[in-house]
Amino acid sequence: AVIVTWNVLQHFYPYFDVVDVDWLAALDQGLEDAQRDASASDTLITLRRMIAKLDDAHGAVLPPYDITTTVPAAFARVEDKVVVVSAAEGSPLRRGDVVVGYDGEDVEASLAATGALISGSAQWRDDRLLHQAEFTEGARGTTARLDFERDGALVRVEVTREDAEVPVDTPYAPLVTLEGGVWYVDLSRVTASEFSQRIDAIASAPGVIFDLRQYPREVTSQVIRHLLRAPERDRWMFKLRVIRPDHVDMTRWEAVGWDLDPAEPHIRGKVVFLAGGGTASAAESVLGYVERMEGVEIIGETTAGANGNVAPFITPGGYTIFFTGMRVLKHDGRIHHVVGVRPTIPMTRTLAGIRAGRDELVERALEVVTRR
Repeated sequence: AVIVTWNVLQHFYPYFDVVDVDWLAALDQGLEDAQRDASASDTLITLRRMIAKLDDAHGAVLPPYDITTTVPAAFARVEDKVVVVSAAEGSPLRRGDVVVGYDGEDVEASLAATGALISGSAQWRDDRLLHQAEFTEGARGTTARLDFERDGALVRVEVTREDAEVPVDTPYAPLVTLEGGVWYVDLSRVTASEFSQRIDAIASAPGVIFDLRQYPREVTSQVIRHLLRAPERDRWMFKLRVIRPDHVDMTRWEAVGWDLDPAEPHIRGKVVFLAGGGTASAAESVLGYVERMEGVEIIGETTAGANGNVAPFITPGGYTIFFTGMRVLKHDGRIHHVVGVRPTIPMTRTLAGIRAGRDELVERALEVVTRR
């Protein structure tokens, strides 16, 4: 599995000139680790450690078995603390709890250990560890022990790892009008049909807040078309045509783009996008256009820095490996990988805001829109 993984990435990963990795040394280390591996789960860790070296947020390893899951909750780093921002119904965890320990370890030690197996930028790693709760991953049905601070007291609870629904971390409906007739559109929850049905109202509103903090459900290029004033034919995605091994003659790239034409009605109001470390892939394709648009603001934190079609393959032993198989640049030709899209208005959340049940980024966006 290690040899096949190394070989496929050696010839087809398009970002070796961007990331800082000694891939040959990674092969040596992977082979040493494989000799010591005594189980399928050991091999999984070895492969994940290899992929993590590529700084590829699409990079992942799935085992041939499905027996693991996480605590049904979402966390975030707020004021340099690990904070619960959402939890499944009936969970002993509460929004605003500050986690200090996990399974008998300091929570930062647990995050560091699991983070070493996650590929991608620091901001994407935090999203997977915390928002996706991967630092709590373990066998389905087992319990995790969490120590946290609540109301000045230290509390310890046991939480079952199970596939329960975790509520979204915002008090707003996915498609709703706010103060002053401003629309809030959560692209991670809105369907294409819902967007189409409301586009006339959205386009004529004094402002629109598009939430792209997580992966869009269905609506991506449609938003851009309603913002464009002229056709665009930018070339920002590049397919590699490999005919020789070991990065020789890596100049055969097929340049492609979305080739979008403006769509009516044109969105006329002030537009703000929300973004963060969980904004990746298709969401970053949208923001790749947005970051060049005059007058459109991006509020939040830097995006994941991972775009391009995902390429999968299966190794001996049945492990499925994913990696970014397409090179994507910013529209002006600069590097996007790991760098991501930076906000025009950087903003982080506060512990007080989370405990009060507020979505401070939406509130800030509403201020920006209404103070035109």
